[in-house]
Amino acid sequence: MSLKHKLALEASAGSGKTFALSVRYIALLLQGADPARIVALTFTKKAANEMKERVYETLEALHVKDAELQSLCTLLESSREEVLSQRDIVLGTFLNASIHIETIDAFLGKILRKFSLHLGVMPDFVTENVAHERHLKTTFLNALKQEGAYEALVHFLATENMRFVDLLKRFNDLYEKASELEEREHPKTHYPNQDSVMEHIAKLHAYMHEKKASNTAINTFRPTDLATFQGKDFLKRDSLDYRTFTKVYTPELDIMYGALKEALCDYNRQKEAYLLGELFSFYRLYEKSRLKLAKEKGELTFTDVANFVHRLLHGSVDRDFLYFRLDAVIEHLLIDEFQDTNAEQFEILSPIIEEIISGLGTRGIGSFFYVGDTKQSIYRFRGGTKELFDVAAERFGVPVEALATNYRSDHVVVDFVNDVFKDIIPGYIPQKVAKKEITGYVEVTSYEEALEGVVTSLQKLLAEGVNADDVAILCWTNDDIKAIESRLLETIPSLHVSTESALLLVRAPAVQTVIEYVKYCYFEAELLGRNTQVLRGLSWEEPLQKMFIDWARPLSDTIKRIIEHLEMDGTDPDVLRLLEVADRYRDVEAFLFELDRISEHSLAQSGQGVRVLTVHKSKGLEFDYVIVADRLKGDNNRPDALLF
Repeated sequence: MSLKHKLALEASAGSGKTFALSVRYIALLLQGADPARIVALTFTKKAANEMKERVYETLEALHVKDAELQSLCTLLESSREEVLSQRDIVLGTFLNASIHIETIDAFLGKILRKFSLHLGVMPDFVTENVAHERHLKTTFLNALKQEGAYEALVHFLATENMRFVDLLKRFNDLYEKASELEEREHPKTHYPNQDSVMEHIAKLHAYMHEKKASNTAINTFRPTDLATFQGKDFLKRDSLDYRTFTKVYTPELDIMYGALKEALCDYNRQKEAYLLGELFSFYRLYEKSRLKLAKEKGELTFTDVANFVHRLLHGSVDRDFLYFRLDAVIEHLLIDEFQDTNAEQFEILSPIIEEIISGLGTRGIGSFFYVGDTKQSIYRFRGGTKELFDVAAERFGVPVEALATNYRSDHVVVDFVNDVFKDIIPGYIPQKVAKKEITGYVEVTSYEEALEGVVTSLQKLLAEGVNADDVAILCWTNDDIKAIESRLLETIPSLHVSTESALLLVRAPAVQTVIEYVKYCYFEAELLGRNTQVLRGLSWEEPLQKMFIDWARPLSDTIKRIIEHLEMDGTDPDVLRLLEVADRYRDVEAFLFELDRISEHSLAQSGQGVRVLTVHKSKGLEFDYVIVADRLKGDNNRPDALLF
């Protein structure tokens, strides 16, 4: 197999996807590609960091990595000696080059920074500021008052029995779909009159009285508020020819019933038009508020970034000029987890892909490579659209190959996956298993209460001698994590449970000590100083010296000085990770206000006890034993108010 100009890989979990990505990246380098002109996109910082490490390690130790070296020989149609010789030439260049292995959010952020002034946004904007949500509420309310729409919003919320926070959530859902809503118009209309519906109900009620129907039949059409009436189950029937109305049923009754249902349909169509008209009139102010906030405070979310880049492509900047600027620095594009791409991201990336593969780029030597697995599409909640994997292949003429061998999982696990998906995914290619021996264990059980099933399953594993550190329990929400942790500790008090929050870097004892001292010096609050002493294992009353800090200096330098001042272990892995994280922030204020958004994990606390985490957080991780819990509460169907 040679290094193809275009290629997509359907890669199941454990089939060597990361291996294929890193080998492809290195092959491009060995072929002479400039590292600064290769862009590799992933969907999480964790995945981006892992890919960087994989490429670095493989390049440096290629002479002892037989599998990678053999694959490179095949791709490049070269001998081992030729590949290693070329590696020695490019290694130094690569280590000193500007590397673009990053998240798609970071990539879009770079595009926006190049052209942000066209939207009136300064290029030094920050993303994911904790204060953003609070500022947005204030800005939006002020916009409503300025437009004279505040009273209308209050009336709308009261009419729909909706909380302001729920409305903002609905606006956020719309905002995430902004690129797909631009062509849709929803003019304002009046609230519909329900008199026609109530007249039809009254006629049926009178009919029941006249025919001396049963009390149940009469009460079915007793005048009530319309919302309550529309919730009655009998309206799902096409005819009233059933037991409740047997005594009075005639074809005339169904004619009246049909007229009622037509009136209800007409009323609901008018009401939907009214609701959408009102909703979108307020939503447009919400959109303007987000842009205003971005301009005045430089605060953007990742959704803002994607929407603003999309807006740039549709009027703010000449599209050809923008992509010409980008094409000047991109010759090769690699995308991981393509099934999690959403429509807006795909629309932004498409012209870049077209330019790269058309032969009309800067040198006409570009390539496009992506990998994904539609079975692993778990980010639909944020717009991920697995169907785009096939759409991209068709649009850009990309041949699709499958990595059909699973190198990670046991036979029984792979067989179970094949049985589940063979009748669900058209043209599904069953996975093969690399392991020779028939091993593994899968059990699907049903319990009246999911929590009971989790505890029972774990107890079975522990009774068989399984180490708790080797077990992961996967669930769907953060609330589920709390419920599972609580039940486990209640049932097995001696058990150590590691949850996502417990594993966060900012929860590590050494890191908490440093952060508390930074707060103490910055806010000058005595309580924070006492907290620092307690975290250090000292007495609450022990005096703490406040060191002078020049807050204009880089934050990482300040933290180094604090570590020395507090006589802490500077080689602690969590403290070293904190120094890396601190380098991302321009000042102490940004750091302190974004503490809750720091997602890095503690190195010291990893692997302690049973891990409880969401399915989304487990992506890319491996565990010897896994218990998957169904949703602990509520219906599995999402009761969305808006269907897209």
